[in-house]
Amino acid sequence: GGDDRLVDFFASWPRPVLGLISRAITSLDYHNALPGPLRDAIPLYWEFLEASPNDARAREVEHLLLSSYWAGARSDPGMERAASRYPKHPIVSHIKWDLAARAYRAREHSVASERFAQYLADFPASPKAPEALFFRGEALSKLGDRAGAIASYRALLRRFPTYKGAGEARLKLAASLYDEGQFEASAEAYGRLAETNKGKASADALWSRALALGKSQSQAAAAVAFERTRVLTEISG
Repeated sequence: GGDDRLVDFFASWPRPVLGLISRAITSLDYHNALPGPLRDAIPLYWEFLEASPNDARAREVEHLLLSSYWAGARSDPGMERAASRYPKHPIVSHIKWDLAARAYRAREHSVASERFAQYLADFPASPKAPEALFFRGEALSKLGDRAGAIASYRALLRRFPTYKGAGEARLKLAASLYDEGQFEASAEAYGRLAETNKGKASADALWSRALALGKSQSQAAAAVAFERTRVLTEISG
């Protein structure tokens, strides 16, 4: 069946290494692919692509290379090299997201922020773009770059206002603005958060808004906000 067609396909290639590639591919059961055989085939694909980058069959080998990394060798540093060299393959968006997310989980926040930024540049229309903006903001915040975090949260809320995590992003934005000393902007963000929440969550946002206003020059507005918060707390309590 399919394996026989692969054998015929690769057997027609003139270089001896392609016979090895043929055996590497046809030895795999793609319904139950094992990481070992996938990893073993990777050097063969690289060898062919380095020697024959303009060969008519190079696109097929690029696919095999990237798929083998994704299915059997995600921790191999060569996966990032392959994704950078062959950026138009559909699987590259998954690879670049995985690399950014792994850096974030490993608390490599500088690397994560750069990888999320690159992901957004490469795939601005991706369904994961709002998450990339959020986690880039988180990484920058952990690096102490509040201005960068604020810009990332704002971009998320501007571009994806209906994102499921918009409330959390607005809370992070408001807190970052407060820490940055931008009290009026923080109060505005907390106010928007209060409008989109109910009960205690809304009261908490209003209280934080009042605190931010108290730090600004709007003392009268702060007094009104504290009173409004008190009334709302009594009603919801």
